[in-house]
Parts: sequence; C-alpha cells; structure tokens
Amino acid sequence: MVFIILILGFAVVGAALFTEVKYAPPLWLHAILWVPTILLGTLALMPIFKSVFYALTYHYDAHEQIGAPPPADPRARP
Repeated sequence: MVFIILILGFAVVGAALFTEVKYAPPLWLHAILWVPTILLGTLALMPIFKSVFYALTYHYDAHEQIGAPPPADPRARP
C-alpha cells in the first residue's frame, strides 16, 4: 500500500542519511542494513494497515461507485 511505502520510506531514508553522515559506511553495508529493514518493516506493517483499512471500510459502509447506485438503506421508510 502507498501509505506503508511513504511511512517506511521516510523512516529508512532518514536513518540511512543519519548513518551516512555520522559513520560513513561503505555502500555494501548500507545494502546489508537497509534492504532487510525495508522488507521486514513492510511485512510487519502490512497486516496492521490492511486490518485498519478493512475496519474503516466496514465502519463507513463503503462500497464501489462504478456506475451502480448504492444499495437501498433497509432502515429507511417507504
């Protein structure tokens, strides 16, 4: 999801820049540090964001808006 990429990208780029300025490690060490961090961070955040997305979809009774009118409200009086 886009939100995971933006949040994790912000954190990893900031940490990588801080590491580069403070310690100046070689490029291979950056790859060893940040590639697993990105992969594990994405895998850790995906279920959380997915469940929040589904909960919000259910809470706000969201449905597709492609050419079809929304379903009738069963609580509405005729």
